[in-house]
Amino acid sequence: MRVGFIVLATAGFLVVGCGDTNRGSGVSYASGVSASLSANAGLSQAQVSTFHADVRSKWAVAYDPAVPPGCAPGGLGTGTQAPPIAERPCKAFVLERLKTSWLLRAVGTPGQLSLPESTPTDLGHPDRLSYLGSS
Repeated sequence: MRVGFIVLATAGFLVVGCGDTNRGSGVSYASGVSASLSANAGLSQAQVSTFHADVRSKWAVAYDPAVPPGCAPGGLGTGTQAPPIAERPCKAFVLERLKTSWLLRAVGTPGQLSLPESTPTDLGHPDRLSYLGSS
């Protein structure tokens, strides 16, 4: 009976851990986002390492904290579920993962970007942001 409980508990942890496919995606995804920004947006690795980002399994957004000076990262669009956009938003880079590479889908000012329909509405929520350089 004890062995059965351990097996069920382990299976439960595995299901809970794998259930949210939109959750943060780990170091490999963040490094892929960094590499894509360096290659496709003409940015240096040093510059990209200062970006705040929300990296998920299929989507990512990274904010350049220097453009414009004094900007605040977070938020992308309007809508009832979208996080609010700062009064002075940072330049945003929206990427989509296609198999093993990240495609740059949109670049610009939050609220004025033309986002793909499948972009998560809560992408770029300030509570989900972390430095790309810390990954």
